[in-house]
Amino acid sequence: PVCVVSGGRRWHGVAEAVALMQELERLGVPERVMLPELRSLSTCENARGVRDVLAPLGAKRVGVVTCDWHARRALACFRAAGFEAESIPAPSPRLPLVRRARRAAGERVSYWLDRVATWGWAA
Repeated sequence: PVCVVSGGRRWHGVAEAVALMQELERLGVPERVMLPELRSLSTCENARGVRDVLAPLGAKRVGVVTCDWHARRALACFRAAGFEAESIPAPSPRLPLVRRARRAAGERVSYWLDRVATWGWAA
């Protein structure tokens, strides 16, 4: 098995994928099974970047690890990229109602923007 760690967005000079790989290694995931994807800046770009990393391996089935509140949109992006994708949701801490509502609204807007950008209006 391989673990593609995706995310090119930088926080304090460190790419998301690099920070995640360091944490996975700290938790016992062997470095030899991790493959970085360092160019993506959005969920749909994550999916396309992972597709590019996995293409030489012929992988079509993936488990997508992301926040529980983000799983629906992430799965849609990975499926649009050609994967048979399964959700592996990471539980999020409980937030106050206003923050949960704001997050849900942002996800809805992003979901529809992803649909338009990736699949067109007819999808």
